[in-house]
Amino acid sequence: MVAVIWFRVSVPLVVANAVDLSAIASVGSAVSLMVFLLVGIAGWRRRADTGSSPVIVALAIVVIGIVLGLFAVDTFQNAPETFTAIILLGLLAVALDAIVRREPGAPIPPDGRASPVSTG
Repeated sequence: MVAVIWFRVSVPLVVANAVDLSAIASVGSAVSLMVFLLVGIAGWRRRADTGSSPVIVALAIVVIGIVLGLFAVDTFQNAPETFTAIILLGLLAVALDAIVRREPGAPIPPDGRASPVSTG
């Protein structure tokens, strides 16, 4: 338990002191935009349940998508190392999600999809 706490405290301190703060802010902005986009997509899928206006939800998704696209292009042109970090962190997140969702001891299926975790 102490090792976990030590890891959770030391890694952010090392990253904050070793990486340019503007790069950290850019990664945070990209993650925030992706979260907003995913929330918008979830809002679109649940619009009948929530009584949301399809026009407003669709407009939000389009605007966020445009902003995210422009952000990606700008970051790629002006800070390619930050763009690479954003892509690598996204791939790492997808890989870790697939590992966590897999049942313990279950082999990875040939199609590469992780099986959902059983709730018991």
